[in-house]
Amino acid sequence: TLVRYLALDLGRDGKVIALGRDLSRFANLQQRLLYAQQEVEREHMRTRQTEALYRLLFNVSAEAILIVDAGSRRIVEANAQAASLLGLASLDLAGQTLGKLFQAESRDALTLLLNESARADTVKLRSADGRHTLLAAATPFRQDRAAMLLVRLSPMRQETHAENDGALKLVRVLNRIPDA
Repeated sequence: TLVRYLALDLGRDGKVIALGRDLSRFANLQQRLLYAQQEVEREHMRTRQTEALYRLLFNVSAEAILIVDAGSRRIVEANAQAASLLGLASLDLAGQTLGKLFQAESRDALTLLLNESARADTVKLRSADGRHTLLAAATPFRQDRAAMLLVRLSPMRQETHAENDGALKLVRVLNRIPDA
């Protein structure tokens, strides 16, 4: 038991009165606070490690990926593959409106894709510079209570129209299949 005493001199006959206060409750509270702080630090470390893993996977992925704010349609993040595919630097992509990256005739398909992204359809888009035809798919998710979209881009090979239609149908079917 932890007790704190205060001694008061009564001034007569050399008598002293001692008042004691039990501090074991406070010691328990301090110990619990210390444990809670240590747990918060451990959780913070786990979060930082998870974020570092996410960054690594995001940046080394062979797939071109854009993270887009669903409300504003502005690009929050882009990996190096997306930047390379679109002919821009990753930092130049952040903050841009997604629609500005594609030609006007592709924007209707892009809007449809972003509005109905829960279906995970794939649409064909033409880059703003007109050099690339891309297949795009969007997947909604939430991050910090904000609605976001993970937009995957892939270059479309120059094939015959029949092969393109078949490949597009296959991609649509695969995108509708739930993950294992």
